[in-house]
Amino acid sequence: MSEYNKVVDMNSVSISGGVCRVPNLRQVGANNTPVCDLRLAITNFKNITYIDITIWGTRSKVATQYLKLGSKIHLTGRLNLEEWTAKDGGKRSKIGIVTDNFQFLASPAPKQNDATPMTIDEEVAVAFE
Repeated sequence: MSEYNKVVDMNSVSISGGVCRVPNLRQVGANNTPVCDLRLAITNFKNITYIDITIWGTRSKVATQYLKLGSKIHLTGRLNLEEWTAKDGGKRSKIGIVTDNFQFLASPAPKQNDATPMTIDEEVAVAFE
């Protein structure tokens, strides 16, 4: 067995960024488990990467209550590949992060009920704040 085969794979992510999509709380499964979906903008000089985040359980309720557009958070979790078939029959996929834990990088305040999506210019402005 080669040395490479002895190495254990690890799927661990740690990132910080700004919320650029309003957190959406939903319930799934027979137990109505709470799940929050949001998007983070992560900046690296002039480049911006957008990544979808999924938060499960009690933390999802906290995220939905306190995170708003522009909120800065740090999170840890794992990469998750989603695959589906689009209406046109084409195969689609995306990589997101399923969060184990997150931390507010500024004092959170209860959010306003503003479900208006951000324009791309607003997302860029949030990312570079």
